[in-house]
Order: sequence, then structure tokens, then C-alpha cells
Amino acid sequence: MALEHEQTVDIYKVTDVPNPRNESSSNWVSNPNQILDESYVWEINNMLSQLEDSLSIEVTVVALPSIGEDIPAEFAHKLFEHWGIGKKADDNGLLILLVLDQRKVTFATGYGLEGVLPDALCFRIQQNEMVPWFRKNDFDRGITEGVRAVTLVLYGSDYEPVSQGTSDNYWKSASNTLWNFLANQPLMLWIFLILVNVLTYRMKVNKARPKDSSALAAIKVLTHYSPLGCLVLFFPVWPALIAASLWYKFYQKQRVILQSKTCDSCKAVALQLLPNELATPLLSASEQMEHKLGSAIHRIYQCTSCGWLLRYKSITISEYRMCNQCHTIASKRISPWKTIKEPTYSDAGLEVADYLCLMCGDKKQTTQKIPRKTPPNSDSSSNSHSS
Repeated sequence: MALEHEQTVDIYKVTDVPNPRNESSSNWVSNPNQILDESYVWEINNMLSQLEDSLSIEVTVVALPSIGEDIPAEFAHKLFEHWGIGKKADDNGLLILLVLDQRKVTFATGYGLEGVLPDALCFRIQQNEMVPWFRKNDFDRGITEGVRAVTLVLYGSDYEPVSQGTSDNYWKSASNTLWNFLANQPLMLWIFLILVNVLTYRMKVNKARPKDSSALAAIKVLTHYSPLGCLVLFFPVWPALIAASLWYKFYQKQRVILQSKTCDSCKAVALQLLPNELATPLLSASEQMEHKLGSAIHRIYQCTSCGWLLRYKSITISEYRMCNQCHTIASKRISPWKTIKEPTYSDAGLEVADYLCLMCGDKKQTTQKIPRKTPPNSDSSSNSHSS
């Protein structure tokens, strides 16, 4: 989906870029000027959270309108260092930087990923999966497909964090050594280790907790995050801790499920998802149109005790935009983009296209900026980082 951008361009320095990890532990995208649509940001965050959970690899995406005259490769390297992306022991971070006015994407990789993401492969991902979309001014798809390609490469590789060992024999030896050590330690050390383990585990589980006590918050957790995906133990040879952790995970999930079924009005555990034939008549004409087009998913839950209704909406990735007239996600581009001002090396260009709302019929000509031209042989770059 092509996006509209402001005519005024913010120029960022390394220290100006907001770190998405400061906002949320599940946020991997720094998108201060909303260059990327929120639906794509959600998809990218979902892919990168799963990657971090599976391989402990940290990938951060940054989309900026401008960095002035700075070179993107150097800027990415400095930002990588400034944020300390990746696990310290493994140096397994990756920064994907998009600079809009230079029309350039740059990868900065840690040494721990150079074996599976060499410069040549990074360049190939950029050229094959990202640049073709950028040429169509579809930065959402370009970044998303690039991230998807990176995750597929990493999942298909033999990458294993150094901090997690390199073989089953290593784990067996380490576990036996650890057990022999712990068996000869005083009681206070055992208590300390238990507390550290429990606190670490609780921090992980907190990610899967609803933000508040409403049923809607619990439904969002069950829809987008699995409360059972949080098992973190320091000592896998300790059966009692494993049993306790499994019990706590089960308990946590049951609490979220119970909250999702609890009516906010009468507090009865009586919320039920209405089938489509009963829910559709309760949707507005606008909501029915979105559901029909697939631009949004609408669910309605009803309390069988007091009749209270809970509405849940989830925006999907689609070709439709929100109509400024009726606010329905049903506006579709009906004409090709037409250039009305050619971009130059110093100034951005402009292009227009017609959009038609399938809900209210509002037809509007949308104008968006074409990023200024870049010198030859600078469509993209790849940068390896060491620390």
C-alpha cells in the first residue's frame, strides 16, 4: 500500500531516533513519522518477536524520512552501537534502516550473524525482496517482505547462540557440572537461585498479561500472544522448578481465559462469541462492509447473563484505506499513480491517484510525495558491524 507523506521532512541524528524497545518489549520498529502503516508494523513486530523467542536474535527496523547529508551505512553502524542491538554474549543483532529521502535501505549486522547473513546475502535480499517494492513507492511491503526474507533465512540456517552451547554433549556436560556444584552449596544459595529464577520467569510471563482487567484486554492477549510461550528456566535439570513453572503457566493462561469470559458490566463469567449469523445484524453498515472486504475483522461477544455486548475489531493487511468521509476502511485505488512533478536529485516529486470508497462512494484524488532521486549505483547497501 502506498502511503502519503508530509511535505516537510524531519532530519534525524542518531540520538534523536526513538528506541522502540523503550516503548515496549514486543516493539521492534522505530517509526516516528508513521512512514510504515500500523498494520504492517504489527505484522513486523509479530515476526520479530517470534524470531527473538525462537533464536534469541534481535532485529530492529527503523524508518526515517531523512538523516540529512549523513551516509546511511555509517548512520546505521552508529545507531547499532548506540542501542546495543543483540545479545551481548552473542553479538547477534541486525538493524534494518530505511532512509526515505535517499531512497535507501541499509543492513547493519553483528559479528554473531555474519556467518548466516553475509553481505552478499543481505544485498540479494534488498535487491530481490525490497527494492522492487520501493520503486513502486510501497515501503510497507518492501520492508515487510525484507523482514520476512531475513527471518526465513535465519530459521533455515544452523544458527545457534553461543550462550546456548553448540551441542547436546555440551549441554549434558554443563548440566552435570552445574548439578554437582549446586548439590554441594549451602541452603541460602539454593534459595537465592530459586528467587532469581522465579523473578526472571515472572518478567517473561508479564509480557502475556492483559494491560487492564477488561475482557477486551484479555481477548487481545489470547488473539495476539500465547501465555504459554514464556517458559524460561536457568536449570533444566531441576524437575521441581520445571513442574512449578508449568503449573504457573497453566494457571496464568486460565486466568486470562477467565478474564476474557467475564462480563465488564455484571461480572458474570458469561461472555460468549456470537456466531456470524447473529453477529452480522448487530454490526453497523460500515462494519459489515469492512468485514465483507476483509479490511477488518469484527467479533461480537454477548453476556448470557445481562445481555451486555463487547465489540472487538482487528485491522487486517489489505489494499483498502480508511475513507476520510465515512471513516470506513473501504477506500480503494481505482487509477494508476500519475506523476505530476518529476523528482530531482535535490527536490521530491509528486504523484496523484484516484481513490473510491466502496461504502459511501466518496471519490478523492490523493497526492503523495515521490522521494528525490539518488545518484546511480546507490539503490541499497549492506553494512557489517563488529563490536
